[in-house]
Amino acid sequence: MHYFRLQNRNLWQLLFLVSVPAFIASSDHTMKKELIDELFQKFEEARYLIEGTECWSARELQSILGYAKWGNFFNTIDKTIPLVRIFDEQKARECYCDWLGFQIDWEHRFEEGMPLYMQVSLGNLTLHRSEHAGDCTPGGKVFLRCTGLRAWHQIIAAKNYKYYRPSVEDAFWGGICMYLTDPFGNKLLFSENEQT
Repeated sequence: MHYFRLQNRNLWQLLFLVSVPAFIASSDHTMKKELIDELFQKFEEARYLIEGTECWSARELQSILGYAKWGNFFNTIDKTIPLVRIFDEQKARECYCDWLGFQIDWEHRFEEGMPLYMQVSLGNLTLHRSEHAGDCTPGGKVFLRCTGLRAWHQIIAAKNYKYYRPSVEDAFWGGICMYLTDPFGNKLLFSENEQT
């Protein structure tokens, strides 16, 4: 059985990310209070606790979200965006933007002085970075398939970033790879299958 491990505060993001049928949302993309209450109750009733973590079955979510087959639920997910923890906004910008060349797509704070949540991108790669303590665990690892790794490595090596000097290596699974560790312990593994 497929389970989603989610925190309660992420449930409503999930509703919009999986293309909730049109009858759920009104024309201005806001939901009626009665419908929100009804969906919340259904989510609560479908919740499982596995080793202390709240989970939801994809097969049960399918009926809540109005899908005829549970497999259709997965077809609505068109992109995975890794979320990495950051602690210092300046260090994050220096590493991801100044050195690696990511652009900032958008930033969010609930109010002045609150933690930063932002989206950055580099080509087809999109990352979310968060200063919020409960969003994710620092020190995670993201595996990224790419092309043009050797050329990109030359660009970032020429910037002489003083905290990290990665190298392109042969990957035991074939092709080449480059490991990066950001200032917060998050690991990015870029991998390219070179033509032989």
